[in-house]
This record gives sequence, C-alpha cells and structure tokens, in this order.
Amino acid sequence: MKLYTSASVTLLFSSADAFFGCVFYLHGNNYELFDKDVFDYNFTHSTFELWLFSMLRVVILLGATIGVIKNPKNGAKGIKIARYPVGFINIVMILYAMAKIMLYTEYSDGNHDDDPWFLTLGVWTLVASLAMYGLWVYILQEARPSEERNFNLEGDTQGLINEDKNVERSCSSESENSSDNESSDSSSDDDDDDEDDDDNEGKKKKKSVKWYSLFMRLLAYSKGDWPFLLVGFIALMCATAGEVIWPLLTGRVLNGVVVEAERAQFKNGIILMTLISIGVAAADGVRGAFLNMAMARLNQRVTNHLFESILKQELGFFDKNRTGAITSRLTSDTVTISEALSNSIIIFLRSIFQVIGYIIFMMIISWRLTFITLISFPLIAVITDVFGSYYEKLSKKVQTSLANANIVAEETVSSLKTVRSFANEEGERKTYWNKLRITYLLRKKEAVAYGFFSVINSMCELMVFELMLFYGGHLVLKGMLNGGMLVSFILYQFELGVCLEKIADVSTALIRAAGASRKVFQLIDRKPTIMNEGRVAPRQFEGQLEFKNVTFAYPTRPSIPVLKDVSFTASPGEVLALVGPSGGGKSSCINLIEHFYEPTSGEVLIDGRNVKDYDHAFLHQKIALVGQEPVLYARSIHDNISYSLQDCSKERIESAAKQANAHNFIVHLNKGYQTQTGEKGLQLSGGQKQRVAIARALVRNPQMLLLDEATSALDAESEHLVQQALTKNFDTRTVVIVAHRLSTIEKADRIVVIDQGQVVEQGRHQELISSNGLYAGLVRRQLFGHDTDDDHDDDEEELEKTIGKKEKH
Repeated sequence: MKLYTSASVTLLFSSADAFFGCVFYLHGNNYELFDKDVFDYNFTHSTFELWLFSMLRVVILLGATIGVIKNPKNGAKGIKIARYPVGFINIVMILYAMAKIMLYTEYSDGNHDDDPWFLTLGVWTLVASLAMYGLWVYILQEARPSEERNFNLEGDTQGLINEDKNVERSCSSESENSSDNESSDSSSDDDDDDEDDDDNEGKKKKKSVKWYSLFMRLLAYSKGDWPFLLVGFIALMCATAGEVIWPLLTGRVLNGVVVEAERAQFKNGIILMTLISIGVAAADGVRGAFLNMAMARLNQRVTNHLFESILKQELGFFDKNRTGAITSRLTSDTVTISEALSNSIIIFLRSIFQVIGYIIFMMIISWRLTFITLISFPLIAVITDVFGSYYEKLSKKVQTSLANANIVAEETVSSLKTVRSFANEEGERKTYWNKLRITYLLRKKEAVAYGFFSVINSMCELMVFELMLFYGGHLVLKGMLNGGMLVSFILYQFELGVCLEKIADVSTALIRAAGASRKVFQLIDRKPTIMNEGRVAPRQFEGQLEFKNVTFAYPTRPSIPVLKDVSFTASPGEVLALVGPSGGGKSSCINLIEHFYEPTSGEVLIDGRNVKDYDHAFLHQKIALVGQEPVLYARSIHDNISYSLQDCSKERIESAAKQANAHNFIVHLNKGYQTQTGEKGLQLSGGQKQRVAIARALVRNPQMLLLDEATSALDAESEHLVQQALTKNFDTRTVVIVAHRLSTIEKADRIVVIDQGQVVEQGRHQELISSNGLYAGLVRRQLFGHDTDDDHDDDEEELEKTIGKKEKH
C-alpha cells in the first residue's frame, strides 16, 4: 500500500476512535463525568480508563504515522520492530475491558439496562484494540513510498534456487561442533556457493509475499474445478454443523437424566444424536472425496505450469543453477504443496468453521463464560504470529537444504563411474552427510520451536479452563446457569481447544507449504532473458549463415568475452570448419547459431535474418546439431532417432541410421531398433551413442547441419564411413564442423581458425598450411607430435598432446 494511502487510513481510524471514545464516555455531552470519575472513582461503574485507552491508541497511531511520513525507510523499520510491544499493549487493553464488563454485569443485581453507555464503550474498546493491531501490521507496516514498490516478483531466480549459501552459513557453527571433517567439507561447499551467489546478492529486493496471498493464488488455479469445490464445501459445512450441535445435545441429554430425570427427553436426544452422526459421516465422505479430487487436480496443474516454465528458461539459467536444485522444485516442493492442499488446508478450513460454530453456541449458553474463554485468544494469536514468522523462515531453509542434498545425490549417482574410478565413495558419502546434517540441524530448530510453542499454548489453555470452571460453578450456584448447560459449555470449550490445536498443527504445514510455493511461484513467474518470440517461418530456407561482428560472453561470466568481433560466412553446399585451441570460442559459435544464447553485440544472420526473428520450432526443424557428448533418452533407439517427430516411418529411420553407419550394430542387438538405450544412453558405447545421435540429426533432413566434435568417439573406420555418408548430402546443406582431427577438417571448403575468441585465419587447408600460421602449427603437432614454431603458448601444446593421444587410441 502506498505511503499516503496508509497514512490517510490511519488518520481516519484515529479520528473515529477519538470521536467515539469521547461520545461514549461523555454520554453524548455530559462533561461533568470528568469531575465525578477523578474525585469519586468507582471501578465497576467508571469508564474513565476506557476513554484513556482510546486516547492512548490515537497518540500511538498518530506518532507512528508522522514517523513514517517524515522518514519512510526508518519509520517502516520502527513500525516492524514495535509490532509486538504494540500487540502486548492491545492485549492488555482487551483483557482489562473484558474484566471490567464481566464485573459490571455481576455488580449488585446485574440489571444495568438504564446505562447502555458502559457496555457500548467496553465493546468499542475491544473492537478498536483489535482494529489498531490489524492497522499496525497490515497498513502501516506495509507502507512504502511509491518509488520503492517497483519490485520483480521473480527476483533473482539464481538467488531463489542457490540459497544454500545462507542456509549453510547459518548452520555452520553447529555443524563444526559435530565433526572436524564434516566442517571442513561443509566450508568448502560454502565457498563454492559463495562464488556462485555473491554477484547476485542484494541486486534486487524481493517482495515479502504473505503466506495467505500465496494460497489465494493457489486457489486461483482451481477456477476450473469449482463444481468439485462447491460440492466439497457444502459437504464440509453440513458435517461441521452436525459436529457443532453435538455438545449442546449431549448437555441436554445429561440434563434430562441427571437433573430432570425425564426418559422422553433422554430418548429423543439419543435418537437425534444418532441421526446427526449418520449425516455427519456421509457428509465427511463426500467432502473428502470431492475436495481431495479438486486439490489433486490443482497440484497437477501447478506442477505442469512449473515444468512448462522451466522448459521456457534460457540456457544461461541452467548454467547458473544446478539441476538437482531445479528438480527439487518439481519434486520436494510440489509434494509439500500437495500434502498441504490435500490434507492440511481441508483440516484448517474445517477447524475454522467449527471454531466459529462453537463460539456462537458458547455465546448462546453463556456469554460471560465465553468472554473468559476468549481471554486467551489475543495472547495465543500473538504467540502464533511470532512462531509462524520464525517457522516460515526455518521452513524455507529446510527446503533449500533438501535441494542441496538432492544436488549431491544426483551428481553422485549420475557420475558414479567417475566416483568409482577415483575411489571417492567415502568422500561423496561425507559430503552428502554434511548436507543432511544441515537439514537435521534445521529440523532440530523446528522441533525446539514447536515444542516451546506447544508448552505456552497448553499453559494458556489450562489456565483459561480452570478460570472458566471456577466462574461457571459460581454461575450455577447463583442459579444463572443449569448444570447440563455447564457440561455442554465444557464440551464446547474442550472441542474448541482441540480445533485450535489442529489449526496450530496444520498451520506449520501450511507455512512450510507457503515457503515451498513461494519458490515454485517465483520460478513459474520468472521471465527468460532470451525469449523465443520470433514468428518468421519462410517457405524457402537456404541456410546462408553470417556472423557479423559478433561479441559474446556467457551469463555466468559476463565480464569475460569468449568471442570478440567475430565475422565469417557459410553458404549452402559449403562445409565450414571451425578449428583452434580449446576454449577459443568454437562451440560458442554453435550455441549462437542454435539461438541458445544471444550475442552481446553484433548479429548472427541466416538468410539475412537475425536468428532470434525465426520461429523457434521452424528454426530447429531446419537446423540439426550433433554434439561431442550427445544425450540419449531412456527409451528405445527407434524413439531416440525419431525424437520430436510425429509419424516418422520405419524406413526413414533405418535410412538415417544407415547414413550414420549405425544400422549394422543396431540390427545385431537383441531387440534391434526397440532396444532400450538406458538412462542417458549408458547401455551403448560412446561411438554407438554418437552414431545414433547423427542418425537423429539426419532423419530430419536439415538444411543446416552443425557437428560439434560429432565423430570424436568413433574409430577411424567408422569415422570414414560416417563422413562418407554425410558428404553425399552436403551439396545443398550448410555444414558447420567443429573438430580437431585433421581427417575431419582437411576436406572442408573453408576453415576458420579461432583463438582466444578472435578469428585469426581463414582459408582452405592448403592455403593455411602455406601461410605457416596457427593452423599449420596445429596440423604439424597432430601429425608429428611436435612443432618447430615457438609462437604458440603452452596451452596449445597441451591441447595438441591430448589430441595426439586420442589419435593413438
């Protein structure tokens, strides 16, 4: 809420409080009451202190408003800090007003119908005190200058996912006490996480979205399920109504047996209670079925939206964030939300309705006893608010720590061969244990906080019960209440306490779900920095490629350009080879052609149009990529080759496999093309995976073919056969090859040599050999294992030695 709007609302309420306080106290305009209350004060009749409470509220609110207007930043902080002292002051005023009203009605013969001003001012004190606290928390505390309200809900999503730095730092001291080894491992993890996050820390202010706002948004996803919600809600109301009337009937039955000894009243009461029990059971069944169905559909919808949002993110997002943290949003957080929606929120709503019904019936039986029962409500509300804020922070840290543990588990399992080869099973176990240790420490804090909250809550309930029992006995002895109704009231109070305990229990689950849903919604709302919004899909796509003064840096390292003013062209029917030392920027060129990233400056053009202007699906129908480490999915070879293609014939798949020199090994497998490749293609060798990936590219008949070390895992004979098959269709395609092997690049129509992000040479193989530049040195090293030219750095020598070793193998 804007600053001046908040100030206006506060001033309006303060004026109303001052006006009504004076009018009710002075009985309109009887100013003689001041003298009477000061010199002849009577606690049970005077309302002077209630008027003082009104003035105190006005002074506090006016002071806070002036402070916020004069110094919005520090004023808002002061409002937040003073939240609980102000709450305590309001609790004192409420309890005092309740006690005064109780004594007033008990005074003398209890007949004060001739003095309505007392009760009116007492009730106004109760209402105004509650309203003041609500105004303080939800109006003044949220007041911000308009220029500070321009926030981005998505915030920095890297901070959203990689929050492990803050979590691990908060638990590091406790973790260090547990084990020296664990602390050393944990600290190293912290350092790594710090490097990832420090650049983004504090760049954007995230809005503190209230938990109830998150649940309102969750329910907004259920608009299509309103029939399920309507039926479930009606059944919930019917079941609640039956349960609410039960204690009243119990009191009447006992009153008929013990006090009046009437068999008919006893019998009729039992029959009525039996019928109500049957109705409640049926309504509970309908409620559970329909509301759980609606919540299951809602969870499916939210999870699907989350997955859809993840798929839309640019690749730079995945460079910044770990896969385990992202999948944790899809698994751990959505499960937490699902459990809260399917169970906790239903219990919460049911308990809320029961509390309202119980209070209504308690007021009907005895409003005096109800006042005593409600004395604890403001105190419990403040305690719950304090506990809830702390618990929500812990819940968010727990979700983050679980995501961190998932990261370690996923990385270890997915690269178990590497772990085995280094005999680092124990090291990975310790790392995973450290992550779980952090989660345990946070869970322990949750348990201690919950235990402390339960102790205070139980003490308040027991004290109120004892006070109510004492006063209820007093009313029975005075003949103002019969014994059966006292029993009913005690049952209502007991059920009320049970409902409040349920609300407290499920509120922790709801707060935990709020923390999870906040992360989920931040990820759903995140807008990718690279939007595939192009709409160009021409009938003719020739594949004329041009890099025009392209400079590029990866989002994770924006200050380090990997390409600097790069320019080159490739025409249809031409094979362009990109060569150079590792890290020079060759694969970055492939990524830009695929529109995985966008250049910092310059343009990547195809047929004279910027790649970002093309329709996403159209562009990748015309361009096919085969990488050095091709990814196969856990499905059959047939499905991998025809990936994303609809109605791809068997003949077309086999033709592509033959061109990729994959058909022969496939047909010799037990199930042929229906053989499962396993997770990430682990059931196939590296060379087999590359040939299947090449077949997957060729089956699309692309106009532009990108080969990034596509034959590096093939033996010499297989590479020759594949290249021979590929060259048959090079006449009309634009082919861009990134390779180190001489056999792959020497027949290219043009070779572009890239070193340290810059184009240093261009030409055909013989031309570049004759020029005796960087390319010639690379070729000599590959052929002879050494170079007489001293113009190249040590990194290039190491690269070519590595290439030479691969050739030997």
